[in-house]
Amino acid sequence: MLKLHNFNTATQMLLAASVGLLCLLLIGFMGISSLSTINEQAEIMYERNMNKLLLANEARSVLQNLAILGPVYATNMDRMAFTTNLEKYEADFAQIMAQYETLIVNEQERELFQKVKSIYNDYLDSTKNLLSARNQAEAAAMGADILPKRVASIESMYNLIDYNMTAAETRKKSYCGTLLNDPGPIGSCYRGRFNVHSHL
Repeated sequence: MLKLHNFNTATQMLLAASVGLLCLLLIGFMGISSLSTINEQAEIMYERNMNKLLLANEARSVLQNLAILGPVYATNMDRMAFTTNLEKYEADFAQIMAQYETLIVNEQERELFQKVKSIYNDYLDSTKNLLSARNQAEAAAMGADILPKRVASIESMYNLIDYNMTAAETRKKSYCGTLLNDPGPIGSCYRGRFNVHSHL
């Protein structure tokens, strides 16, 4: 009887240990699934912001090229080259803005985006008016009047770039905060991935 009793006790302990192990495995699986979801969300938002930053930077380059073009035209009055370049920059900017618009995530960003387009279009129209200049002196005077619009256009684009840089950091912290602060290897991996410290 004693041996049978010991056997039953051992069996019960084994069953209890098995159930405990199964629970641990289940919790671990749920934790890994949760971390995978967080990771996917973080990567999606991070890539979205990086893509928008690249597009905004391309648009900024177009604006700066356009800013150089006006004064050059005012100097040499090469209408054909000026018209060709204007058309190219206009097409490039429109394509970049169309791509960017598909990635907008909220109304605040949309307002900044629309402001960039509005200021840019005003600047572009004013720059096109240089084609009506009758001589270099008149073109130079018109170019000077365009300067404030050029500055406003580039500043509006930098505002959009700054917005995305801030949003990228905020979302990175929001989605990955738990992982970044994890004292184990997962946290170490994420801190290395995002090049940040655990106090975020």
